[in-house]
Amino acid sequence: VEGGSALAGRFTIQGLTVDDVNGEMTLRLVATGTNILNQSGQILRFSFDSYLPTEAVGTDYSKLELDVEAQGTQCLLVSDIGSEVKLEPVCVYDLRWIATLGKEYYLKEIRPNPTSSSILEVEFGVAFDGWTEIAIINAQGEIVKRVVTGEMKAGDYVVRVDVSDLSNGMYIITMQSQSYRTKQEFVLTK
Repeated sequence: VEGGSALAGRFTIQGLTVDDVNGEMTLRLVATGTNILNQSGQILRFSFDSYLPTEAVGTDYSKLELDVEAQGTQCLLVSDIGSEVKLEPVCVYDLRWIATLGKEYYLKEIRPNPTSSSILEVEFGVAFDGWTEIAIINAQGEIVKRVVTGEMKAGDYVVRVDVSDLSNGMYIITMQSQSYRTKQEFVLTK
């Protein structure tokens, strides 16, 4: 069993098993990227040895059946005319709609830095609705204040944080929202 010309570099053959007793072969085609089939061509090539029947069998042909089962997708169409397999060019089951709101993720630098103020203004942006956390971490790596923790709507924010209870030193302010992560350093002097 080999991948055909339409699969070159796009799929790998995995889990190939051959059951000689029942005359069954199973395999999985696994996409190696997002650019899968977008043209017609040979998907698989089977090579096998056959033996001519003896006179006792009385037939001169063997039946070759092809059953294609697509697991985990509704985008594969299997035609019962010959052995034709088609992939729909765009499958709505594999698409994810993303609404862009013109927002972006960011965490602005703390200004002035170093700061001697007891109130810190933290300005940040959230691009998409979702869980967001902003925390202040000391030089030992301990979270000393949670500025924001929870579900937030996409938008721009300014939060005033009382840092009068923190001692002088260097701190890191971290922001995590969805897959976005960033950090800024600032120095607190009183």
